[in-house]
Amino acid sequence: MPTISLKNVAAGTANALDGLNFQSVPSPGALVSIAATTPTAGGTISYSVGTEQFLVKAQQNIESSADVVDMDRDQILNREPVPPGKQFLSCDTQIANLVVTIETLPG
Repeated sequence: MPTISLKNVAAGTANALDGLNFQSVPSPGALVSIAATTPTAGGTISYSVGTEQFLVKAQQNIESSADVVDMDRDQILNREPVPPGKQFLSCDTQIANLVVTIETLPG
């Protein structure tokens, strides 16, 4: 079960997962969980696989301390079934700290 932790992703980042080892979900798909925080209120993120959107401008929690993501408190997506394909995780409005967990489905 790969987990990707990204710290201080800049606002306006089109795809924070681009170029990483686990940027694509393999066939037959996966369960994806995302937790995210931002330093101040108002930060949003969006997540899609291929052309299917799962989060659109989802509000993030304010971090409890610098660059910290609490997997329970800050969870935005919880074991969401997603199809195979390239993942896109954009940081829309503010700096974000993100944790993405990918549970590959058995093929």
